[in-house]
Amino acid sequence: MDGSKFRIRSASDADKDAVFDLFEQIQSLHAKAEPTFFRTPERDETFNQFFDDLMADPEQSLVVICSNAVPVGFCHYFMGTRPKNIYQLELRFAYVYGLVVSEHHRRRGFGRALLDHVKADAKKAGISVIGIDFWSFNDTARRCFHNAGFQVAREHMWLSL
Repeated sequence: MDGSKFRIRSASDADKDAVFDLFEQIQSLHAKAEPTFFRTPERDETFNQFFDDLMADPEQSLVVICSNAVPVGFCHYFMGTRPKNIYQLELRFAYVYGLVVSEHHRRRGFGRALLDHVKADAKKAGISVIGIDFWSFNDTARRCFHNAGFQVAREHMWLSL
């Protein structure tokens, strides 16, 4: 990773501002590209409640990656069991809901390091399947996830009326 020092650690309440700043970068990109689906980022009660609920949920994790002790990215993921239903088998899996690396720190291996962390955490929990998704306009995410070994398994389509 370009000889940089980094550390991945569990996020804490003290990271709320840094997580929002990173979230704002990616959410602004989404809101601009798909305003029908995404709201512009706001540091409001909705964000605060989301962060607090995430920190309290034992099936979800939020980790930050720090360079020189400064958070430069985060990964929000779930590990648990999806019960069987009429369509699918029961499945223990991990799912990455959000991965963000600061614009100024991209293409240095931080995203891959975060994904490697999720892979290691999943293996430790006996999980062998990790899901992730991204919006088709986000070529940077596509490249990062593909380079980390993810493969397309399903596609969503939308019709605007």
